[in-house]
Amino acid sequence: MVRRGGRWRLAAIEETSRHAMDDLDHVLGLLRETEDGARASAGTAPQRTLAQLDRLVADTRAAGLRVEARVDGELAELPPAVSREGYRIVQEGLTNAARYGRGPVRLRVDVPGEATVPAPRGPSDAPGRRWLEIELANLLGGAARPGRGGRGLDGMRERVLLLGGRITAGPEDGHWRVRVRLPVPRGEAR
Repeated sequence: MVRRGGRWRLAAIEETSRHAMDDLDHVLGLLRETEDGARASAGTAPQRTLAQLDRLVADTRAAGLRVEARVDGELAELPPAVSREGYRIVQEGLTNAARYGRGPVRLRVDVPGEATVPAPRGPSDAPGRRWLEIELANLLGGAARPGRGGRGLDGMRERVLLLGGRITAGPEDGHWRVRVRLPVPRGEAR
């Protein structure tokens, strides 16, 4: 029997699993490429991007998790790799919030405009570099349950480092907070 409140968690886990299978199908499709670089006939699912963020948030809400989302900027303007990995980071963050947190999740996504050049935040910030910023925060849910650890934060870190970005994740003022900055190359658009 599923406990009250557990049903939406199961639905969120099911949705995340479905997306992971889509991603695996895509990777397998890439591995099936022929020697001349053409794709084999086996179909692959398209990768989701931040352009589908509204759907991800709606699905998460339908699963019972309250999400307060704020998006500044044009998601469709992001380069495909940044948009795809940004989506996966948000997806994993929402999944972790459903599993381990409590209360509503605050999600903020700031997309830099072409004319936007934020001030450097640290010595490694190149002047003129633009950043996609993603932040998720929710109330801490208590001690982590044993045996439920996955690759969530490790996977996020790998994605962020692969793109040359930065991530911080951990407890802060009674909340679990994940902050991600991904560099957005100039002139590289969808």
